[in-house]
Amino acid sequence: NGDRILLQFDWGDGDTSAWSTLVPESTHITMSHSWPLAGEYSVRARATDEKNLVGDWSGVHVMTVVDSLK
Repeated sequence: NGDRILLQFDWGDGDTSAWSTLVPESTHITMSHSWPLAGEYSVRARATDEKNLVGDWSGVHVMTVVDSLK
């Protein structure tokens, strides 16, 4: 509907991001996160708009984190 949105991520490790800055629909954003341990994590996202209408969580995207320090 043309509203600007904010995005939030569930990182799959018990941590959830803060809401992003307000951006136009279809804008790519970047957020970073460090997972505490190697493993597979189910990451998902959701959006809210300027009217505070919060959408459902997306489907999960499985992230595989490897320990590259060893």
